[in-house]
Amino acid sequence: MRGTAGKKYLFILHALLAKNDATDWTGNLITEKAISEIARHHIFPKEELREIQDEININHIGNLTFIDKGINEGLQNTPPKEYLQNFEPDVLQKHFIPTDRNLWIIDNYDDFLDKRIELMWNSISKFMKSLER
Repeated sequence: MRGTAGKKYLFILHALLAKNDATDWTGNLITEKAISEIARHHIFPKEELREIQDEININHIGNLTFIDKGINEGLQNTPPKEYLQNFEPDVLQKHFIPTDRNLWIIDNYDDFLDKRIELMWNSISKFMKSLER
């Protein structure tokens, strides 16, 4: 799952979040919102990452989620270490965002991606196993 988040990957991400009952960070399920009401959110802001990462890793599927447009606009370039603490762990977990605050630091970006992809992969694997029955 490494690489840029093309439309296929964004569709998979949206489906995975929907399956996990993820909210838009205002309390509404993302499945209850029109696509026009949710935004693709970079968990680590693009501006913060441009100094240390190439474009492929900035738009990595592990750095993206879908949230309310208003919240996304309000966060702008806020680093995750400053805003993720404002959300309940359950909200973050439903977005496969690691709750280990050490991973919210820019220097640990690669570890954050690895952990988030692991969480997403585990969810996909569990779902696929449920289809075997």
